[in-house]
Amino acid sequence: MLWKLLRRYGCPQTFTRVLRSFPDGMTARVCRGDGCSESFSVVHGVKQCCVLAPTLFTIFLAAVLKSMPEELSDLYIRTRSDCDPFNLRRLRANTRTHTLVVKELHFADDSALVTHSLKGMQDLVIAFAEASKKFGLTNNIKKTEVLIKDTRDTNINPQRSTPELYPIGES
Repeated sequence: MLWKLLRRYGCPQTFTRVLRSFPDGMTARVCRGDGCSESFSVVHGVKQCCVLAPTLFTIFLAAVLKSMPEELSDLYIRTRSDCDPFNLRRLRANTRTHTLVVKELHFADDSALVTHSLKGMQDLVIAFAEASKKFGLTNNIKKTEVLIKDTRDTNINPQRSTPELYPIGES
């Protein structure tokens, strides 16, 4: 699936072939506290320390997120690209601006779905799970967390300024 996406995004076939050859001859072992397994051949993926892994993951994840309905997100950002980004007066102008929908934020191999409401978050998570399934991905509920930040309080209050973090996978 990744190789088809790379070709669809314009990646040359020779480069895709080089990427596909990376796991050739690669073996791995699973180690736990009580020992390691026998070596086995790796036929999919890239090495854990490969510098391409985060880039390839981000490209694949971008395709998954692009397949989700855009109307699910309720977080918008207004931007313009014809001036100095620090000129706030020009940014506040209503002419020549673009409104972008923000559904997700990425950092390395971490991603965050963002929205203003719990209902919006539930809809995004359901759509993400369905889109992931279409691309052959599974979501690990034990690694999933929800971060809630109450933005209604306009007073600066250190006790309330810390977001609440809720691990989903723990009982």
